[in-house]
Amino acid sequence: MLDPNLVFDDKVLNPSEGLGKYYHIQIRNSHKDKLARNCIAYVERITDLKTGVIRQPEFIELKWKGVSTVGVSIPPRNLRCLDALHINYSNPSVAMLGINKFICDFSGYISAYQIAGPGDYRIDYIVFSDNLPKARKSFLLHLGSKMDDVCCMPQKIED
Repeated sequence: MLDPNLVFDDKVLNPSEGLGKYYHIQIRNSHKDKLARNCIAYVERITDLKTGVIRQPEFIELKWKGVSTVGVSIPPRNLRCLDALHINYSNPSVAMLGINKFICDFSGYISAYQIAGPGDYRIDYIVFSDNLPKARKSFLLHLGSKMDDVCCMPQKIED
């Protein structure tokens, strides 16, 4: 079984953009002895909670933390982190979802995978594996006019 959880770091990864808050989804393989092979993650939908408008961006693979490959393996009873989203301190009302720019050659995905606030949103993620059941998790995102307004937390979704 794959089990998602959320963590974040404040880091400077691109000096021209300055400090940003990087949210990662920890994907845990809770199986006692099976390797989760070829795990690939996507955003299924983005919902504006005020207007009810649902965006279903075309599937593009999300990036795993620290690697540029499309898929990763997760050993039994271990985890890997998925780049869920990041928000720059210089522009706290815009969240960039974690598409894998190493494999994406279409600039239109950048805007499709961006959330511009302020506002409240639900982001639905899904992770597939070649040999274990898929995992889904939703996260609630609040964007405001300053970084102290930003909040992201998990919300369970059902199949």
